[in-house]
Amino acid sequence: FADHLLAQWGAIQGANDDDVRHARSRGRSTTRLEVSDRVRDEMAAGLRGWAARLDEGGADTLSRGLSTLDHDTWSVETLTAPLGVIAFVFEGRPNVLADAAGVLASGNTAVLRIGGDALGTAAAIRDLAMLPALRDAGLPDGALAVVPVRDRSAGWALFSDPRLALAV
Repeated sequence: FADHLLAQWGAIQGANDDDVRHARSRGRSTTRLEVSDRVRDEMAAGLRGWAARLDEGGADTLSRGLSTLDHDTWSVETLTAPLGVIAFVFEGRPNVLADAAGVLASGNTAVLRIGGDALGTAAAIRDLAMLPALRDAGLPDGALAVVPVRDRSAGWALFSDPRLALAV
C-alpha cells in the first residue's frame, strides 16, 4: 500500500486539490482535508509499520499479542481481537484510510465512510493505492471498502447495522 501510495501521489494530490477547491467554494474548512508531502510520508510510515510488525513474527505474533509490559508482580499485554467487519466513519481526513488498513493485520476487515468533502481524495487513494495493494497481497478488494456516498445517512446506516462488530 505504501509503495503504491508513493508511486501514485501526484494523481492523489491532484484529486485532493480538487476536493480542497470544491470545499472552499462551499465555505467549508479544509484544515483536515488538505494533504501534503508530510501527510503522505506519515501515511507510508504507518503502513510500513504494520508490515514490519508482521515481518517480525507473522500474523501469529499479532494474534498472540502486540506487546507486554512486565512489572515485579504483574504484567499487561496488549492483544488483538478478530472482530470481523469494523466500520470507520470519519470526517475529511484522507490519512485515516491508511490508518484503518491496520485492521487487516489483526484478521479484520473494514468499511470506511469518509466525509463528502474528501470523497474524491478517498477514491483516488482507494483506486490507485489501496486496491492494487490488496490484490498484490492476494486479498479480496472488499477487505477494505470505501463507501462512495457523500450523504451523512451512509454513516448513520453503518452505526445502526448490527452485522458490524464495531463502528468508530
